[in-house]
Amino acid sequence: MPTVVAYHFPGPDDADRAHAAIDGLAALHLADVRDIARIRWPREAPAPEIDHGANLTGVGALEGAFAGTVIGWLVLQPWLGAVVGAAAGAVIGHAVDVGLDESFITEARAGISPGSSALIVLYADQPSPAVTDAFREAGITPDAASTTITVAQEHRLRDLFHR
Repeated sequence: MPTVVAYHFPGPDDADRAHAAIDGLAALHLADVRDIARIRWPREAPAPEIDHGANLTGVGALEGAFAGTVIGWLVLQPWLGAVVGAAAGAVIGHAVDVGLDESFITEARAGISPGSSALIVLYADQPSPAVTDAFREAGITPDAASTTITVAQEHRLRDLFHR
């Protein structure tokens, strides 16, 4: 089953190192990644910087950036104005209906704050143990929130953002 993982890092540049580690694993076919996106929130910045669908070796063009979609739920919704926030809240409700459980969204969102970074990864299946090893070798120790979804739920989530 596809798995969405939100890795949280204490430093604003840690997600870059984690992305490089996963990119290396994907190039060696040791991590089956369908999509990936980074969030960086420098301590003095008013809002996070987001790289939707960040380039990843071995990952082809996807129908929309799934990880970017998840980032929209995790990051953008809390900082948007009331009208847009309400619309995003409705989208989160649909996301829960089609596969992302509310506890995952809440837990993943809680780890994103000024001075931190995150990496949102959609794996084709469970993350490889090689990912944990690569993070350890890179000297990064993330907190993580994850949830599994069916392939059908993945397609419904993509469709939700292409209406």
